[in-house]
Amino acid sequence: MIPFRQWQPRHLFRSWFAYWLVLLAAVAWRPLLEYWRISRSPTGHGTVGVNYSGGMLPLALWIAGPPLVLFLLWLATRSRAPEPERERVDEGMRR
Repeated sequence: MIPFRQWQPRHLFRSWFAYWLVLLAAVAWRPLLEYWRISRSPTGHGTVGVNYSGGMLPLALWIAGPPLVLFLLWLATRSRAPEPERERVDEGMRR
């Protein structure tokens, strides 16, 4: 595993994608299981409903909160020193 200080943007995006997949799986497994159970019933009849009454703020915090915190930590741990390749390019432009 790559140390957090050496993460590049692609590692950050991959971690966000993995977080959202795990979040979706954690939230959707029960309704999907119930849908599967009802659709397999001998009568072939049944209903499935979803209701969310928690408000928008908790939902937004679950979706965007951890990726935002991870992004801020990533920014805070980034090196402030210029990259060696950029220094060479800058020197070439100065000449």
